[in-house]
Amino acid sequence: MKFKELYQLNNKAVKSSLISLWCSEASSERQKAYADQLKHLIETELFSSENYDPLVQSMEPYVSCTDEEANDIFNTIEIDLWNRCIGGRDFNPYKHQVDAWKSLTANDCRSMVVTTGTGSGKTECFMVPLVNELKDSNDTTHSVKAIFLYPLNALMEDQKDRLQKLLDGTGLRFAVYNGNLPERIDGHNNDEIQREHDKYTNICATRQELHRDGADIILTNPTMLEYMLIRDTDQHLFQNNSLRWVVIDEAHTFTGAAAAELALLLRRVLNAFDSDLDQIHFAASSATIGNEQNQEKQEKSLRKFISDLSGIDKTKIDIIRGERVKFTSDDDSEFCQCKKKLCESTCDYIKLSELLPNYSSIEERLSKLDEFCEQGLRAKVHFFYRIANNGIRVQLDNWKDKDSGILKLLSQTPKDTKATPALELVRCKHCGEYFAVGEYKENDPSHYMASSDSDNDAFDLSNSDRTRRLFFGIRPADEAPLSNNQFVSINGNNYGDFYKLIIWPSEE
Repeated sequence: MKFKELYQLNNKAVKSSLISLWCSEASSERQKAYADQLKHLIETELFSSENYDPLVQSMEPYVSCTDEEANDIFNTIEIDLWNRCIGGRDFNPYKHQVDAWKSLTANDCRSMVVTTGTGSGKTECFMVPLVNELKDSNDTTHSVKAIFLYPLNALMEDQKDRLQKLLDGTGLRFAVYNGNLPERIDGHNNDEIQREHDKYTNICATRQELHRDGADIILTNPTMLEYMLIRDTDQHLFQNNSLRWVVIDEAHTFTGAAAAELALLLRRVLNAFDSDLDQIHFAASSATIGNEQNQEKQEKSLRKFISDLSGIDKTKIDIIRGERVKFTSDDDSEFCQCKKKLCESTCDYIKLSELLPNYSSIEERLSKLDEFCEQGLRAKVHFFYRIANNGIRVQLDNWKDKDSGILKLLSQTPKDTKATPALELVRCKHCGEYFAVGEYKENDPSHYMASSDSDNDAFDLSNSDRTRRLFFGIRPADEAPLSNNQFVSINGNNYGDFYKLIIWPSEE
């Protein structure tokens, strides 16, 4: 499927879904006016708008190592492991793979983080030397020697085929220990577990197998690792001072509190194994970092991050960067200019509008990119949806049509702290009418503020704090007033001629 076609299909699907959710069955002119505004916001701001330009990621090949470098590293790492990775084809590893292998096979037990793009063989950077060391180890027990940590279960599933290829014939065993791992074989999962064993001959397919037979390598996530540390049934896995490798995939996804929690978790794991940091290889993969101008600063920052996460001294952590094959041509055609930009982009990503600046719309640029890909350009495109996670907002003095009592809808909360409060727009699921939801300021019933209530149902009658809640129903001044209507101050001014305030009944 071409980029332009994929963009159009996603665009249509997203907009159709949002419109059906927010704009369906308008039964009055006022409802239709709000629905039209919502459709415009969806069309212009929520899916791949000009402010959220698609990013083009280079998929051009990386520089391979020389024959001399390949011969040198295969004196340390068994070449058969590399041949299994590439299906027996005859070509040299990438230079960054060899650099990673040299780091992880050094005598002083170094650690490393590899920061290359998609499709660059990051997994082989740590998996090949890891398996090479474990298969040559004198420890023939199936005690846990390596822990692979993944932020998502799907990433673990992706590694099973690759890991099985490397472990075939080595006698090493592995387990994918997450919430999906069945407790034992029973009458309902016999066939499923048999298929798992047939496909992955070195796998522990149930928790019972893992506890009975052990595993050399465990693929898991931080949450499950936390459970393993505190469950009696898993305590025997953290014994024998056997741990030698900790691998953190997509390390950049662990930020803030999640990074702090992982750092503490890893220290508890090392304590449980009674492991010495000097005996542990930490290997991590991360997103591509920075440009050449800031390379030293960014590498220093990444090295500190990995050090804080793992406890390893910064001087023992190597940063491995990949280098794409340079594109050189005297041809000044648009295709060659585009390919040069992608190959020379040190952080792998470039805005679509910067890559193809001579076109006026996203679709035109994608159409041209499709044309260039047919000519040999290698690229991936990332589209962006802006989630209205604060809801659609309105300000009671910001009118789209003042005469009709139609407020302007906002997809983002205004940054001006002195502006009129931005209230969330809600819709009654019974009559389809649009309302703005706010609440009284405490001890000041003549003024209001944005609602602090995060309930899914704004009309929930059981809410204990409903006496402070306000519904702003916008009605033309010449319409008959509703019962319980009151005026409320908007920045000190009374706009009662243009709207009515419907008070939530406290007792009724």
